[in-house]
Amino acid sequence: MQKGIDGFLDYLRYERNRSENTVESYRRDLEAFQQFFSSLDSELTFATVDTDVVRDWMEHQLDQGNRATTVARRLSALKTYYRYLLARGYVEHDPAHIVYRPKTDRPLPQFVREEQMDRLLDHTQQPDTYTHSFDDDEDDKPITFRPRPLERRGADVLNIYLGFVPMDTRNLQSTAFEAYLINDSNYYIHYALLTHEGA
Repeated sequence: MQKGIDGFLDYLRYERNRSENTVESYRRDLEAFQQFFSSLDSELTFATVDTDVVRDWMEHQLDQGNRATTVARRLSALKTYYRYLLARGYVEHDPAHIVYRPKTDRPLPQFVREEQMDRLLDHTQQPDTYTHSFDDDEDDKPITFRPRPLERRGADVLNIYLGFVPMDTRNLQSTAFEAYLINDSNYYIHYALLTHEGA
C-alpha cells in the first residue's frame, strides 16, 4: 500500500496545493499508523485493519504521552487518507470513519477568592429598602428574581448572580434576606444584583 500513500501525498501536493510541510506531516502520521498495525500483525494492511486497531493506535499514542490535540490531528490525517482510498476503490471500508477524536483538555474555571468577592461586593450599589406590589392574597403571589442584562465578552465569561430570598414574604421592608451566589461557567466576572418583584 506504499503506492497508495505516495499517490495520496501527490494528490495533496498537486491537486490540493498543500504545503510541503503539510504533506510531510501526513506522511509521518500514515507511516506511524502503518508501523503500529504491522507490529500487531505483519499480515495487516490498510485494507484489512479494523476500527479496533485504529482505537488501539490512538490509545497507544496517548499512553506514550502525546497530547490529545496531536492524536486528534493524526486521526484526521488517517480519515482523510481513507476517504482518498475509498474514492479510488483501493479499500472497501473505512475503519476510522466511526472513531471519535479524543477529548481535548479544557481549562478549569477560575474561582473567586473570598477577599476578591468582598471587594466586589463593597463596590456594588445595593438598594436600602425593598418594595413589593402584592394584591390582597399575598400567599398566592410568588417572588421572582430577574437578572439585569449583562454585556458578554465572547464565551470566556463567568456570570455570577447575587440572589436575595426573603425570610418573611409578608413583610419585605423589614425582613431579613438570605443571599445566594449563582454562577455558570468560564472566566471573567460580571456582577448583577437581582431585583425582586411580585408576579
